[in-house]
Amino acid sequence: MSTIASTHDDTYSQRSSSTQNDHRPREEEDSNEVRMTDRYFKTLFRNNFGLYYNTFELNEKLYLHYKGFTRIENLEKFPDLKCIYLEGNGFTKIEGLDTNVKIRSLYIQENLFEKIENLNHLKDLHYLNLNDNYITTIENLAGIEDLNTLQIKKNKVGKNGLSDVMGLLDVLSLSVLDISENFIDDPAIIEEVFAKMPNLKVLYLKGNPVCKKIKYYKKTVIAKLPQLTYLDDSPVFPEDRRYAEAFYRGGMPEEREERKKIKKEKDDEHWRNHNAFREMIRKAKERKQQEEAKKAELKKEKDQEQENEQQLDQESSVQPEKEEKLKTENEKMPKEETKEELKEEVKEESDDLPPELEEVTPEQLAKEQEQSKVKNLIDQLASKQPEVVEEEKASDKSHSTVDVNDINVDNSNSINLSVTSETSDPHKVKAEDSLNHSRVSESEEEKHLEDSASDAEESAKTEPGQAQDKLNGSQSSNLNHSNQKPHDDDGDYLDELD
Repeated sequence: MSTIASTHDDTYSQRSSSTQNDHRPREEEDSNEVRMTDRYFKTLFRNNFGLYYNTFELNEKLYLHYKGFTRIENLEKFPDLKCIYLEGNGFTKIEGLDTNVKIRSLYIQENLFEKIENLNHLKDLHYLNLNDNYITTIENLAGIEDLNTLQIKKNKVGKNGLSDVMGLLDVLSLSVLDISENFIDDPAIIEEVFAKMPNLKVLYLKGNPVCKKIKYYKKTVIAKLPQLTYLDDSPVFPEDRRYAEAFYRGGMPEEREERKKIKKEKDDEHWRNHNAFREMIRKAKERKQQEEAKKAELKKEKDQEQENEQQLDQESSVQPEKEEKLKTENEKMPKEETKEELKEEVKEESDDLPPELEEVTPEQLAKEQEQSKVKNLIDQLASKQPEVVEEEKASDKSHSTVDVNDINVDNSNSINLSVTSETSDPHKVKAEDSLNHSRVSESEEEKHLEDSASDAEESAKTEPGQAQDKLNGSQSSNLNHSNQKPHDDDGDYLDELD
């Protein structure tokens, strides 16, 4: 155990001595100090290949924080340098930036600076961080025209009174100022310095003795700095500004009234937004309904078009089948179809012809002829009557007239006459003449009936059933006429007629 321990101790002592011997010449070479040399930058670029260019002039950023440097030097090889991080080193003086006129952001916090210097030539400087140093006075910033942010907390500013911060008035472009945790204790700094900075919007003043000396610190600072939007760690809202201004005017009563007014304005705004939202929803629903109605109409039209297309497709698919069926049927039954076609043609032609005359039976025709003959006989008798009257006047005898009261023709084709006479024997002659004339007419009627019977026989050839009946009727009528025998006496004949 002892041997092992001794050997272990010996090897450890040898390693430690070798390492010490290795570091000694390097420290002697570097004079016990880390400096910004070309060799250092080359090794830095090589070890951080993805962060830097190997060419000095191409680099615009340098990360040199917490490296142990004590002096800012050898930066003239970076003419386009825009951002450099130098915090956490041991710098005691701001220097070595004469050629870097394009710098916009300079981080030199956590060093040993006691004075702000050698920065007037940085015309493009936008951000300057001097936190955690030993600076007592803000000065030498007049040439920096575009300086927007200055952080100088945890320094010794304010030990000499307001004169330590009067240098802020040389940089009117400042909008962000962090001067917290210093030694400022004069309340006049609000009106004498901060109120005269027109672009100041963000102010960090906490950690200074002045915050305890200003009564109602936050409300007073907000009321006196109208352009301020952020104070210490809290934003300054428009409501906070109105509260602070009301309090600055009339104390707590005025602030309460302002709070009520602001609450009412909020409620009104809330209901305006609520109504506007409801109106927006209503309009959106109407638009949606209209769109749905349009979509429904379009869908209906589309469905109708599809149905029409389907019908057309079905018709187009069915039509050739029908044509094939018709062809096969035409081939199988050509004669019947031709007959049907002829019938249809005849029917169409008959439709074009004038209407057919009504059929008249032979009996009706014979009856009409008999009626016409009787009418002629009556006309003849009526024409003869005036002659009889003239003869009576000439003979100066008593008047006599013949009236034909009734003339009837029955189915037996007999003529019945009723004659009234008012005179004596001389006028009987006239009546006998008329009766003789009627007999002649009867013979003529018999001839006519015979002719009609012959016509009925001829028509029976075409229509056997009906014609036979008509022929039998005509023969019976002829028999009736034949059975009637003439009488010699006129009186008996007139009685028979009666």
